[in-house]
Amino acid sequence: KPLIAGCLSVAILVSYSRIHTGSHYPLDVLGGAGLGILVAGCLLGLDHLRPFIRLEDYNRARFSWKGFLVLFLFMITAYRLSFIFNGPYALDGDEAQYWDWSRNLDWAYYSKPPLIAWLIRFTTTLFGVSEFGIRIGAVIISVLLSLITWRLVKDLFGSERIAAACILLMNLIPLFAVGAVLMTTDVPLMLFWAAGLYCFYQAVWRERKNFWYLWGICFGLGLLSKYAMIYQPMCLLLYLITARE
Repeated sequence: KPLIAGCLSVAILVSYSRIHTGSHYPLDVLGGAGLGILVAGCLLGLDHLRPFIRLEDYNRARFSWKGFLVLFLFMITAYRLSFIFNGPYALDGDEAQYWDWSRNLDWAYYSKPPLIAWLIRFTTTLFGVSEFGIRIGAVIISVLLSLITWRLVKDLFGSERIAAACILLMNLIPLFAVGAVLMTTDVPLMLFWAAGLYCFYQAVWRERKNFWYLWGICFGLGLLSKYAMIYQPMCLLLYLITARE
């Protein structure tokens, strides 16, 4: 099982890196993956290979989706850390502006709430003023967001397989991939939006009333990230009004 998870993680990581570095289009990667799956399926279907690969053992084996998730997140996070440490791209205009804000901490700025400046101030204090020091917060938040989403989807559907597929697809979305290495206001907003949804699920469906307080904290931190967080309680209220349950 570890060998299968390791091989699958390497294949996914290589595929992701091809898109992330602009070396291939997504359809190139999907086409190559489809061809590989087709060839593997044909080989496994050959009867004369059965004595060597012992298909009956593979049928009895249980794949660990949780182990796959841990290995996938470890490898893709290592790649992202390497990318922001050695990457050729200077700060984006927004990132440079947020860093400038971090040098003068305040409760609000011209167009955004203050949390982005506080986070950059914290990471640059630990890791120094550099592209790496400014962007490492985005990498860390991408891991936390993946873990929260894993738990929410697993609780909703009761399936580690569905949760793992959701995390895999989420990390391969180009917009999410960019947000995992660029420190913008959308990065903490996504984290607290997902955390707020999880707390809402626990409070409503599992009837754990203390999670309402945690949802309030997530909502407040989300507002400190980006004012678009105000849409979440509107959406949740609409859900409560229309859901028959």
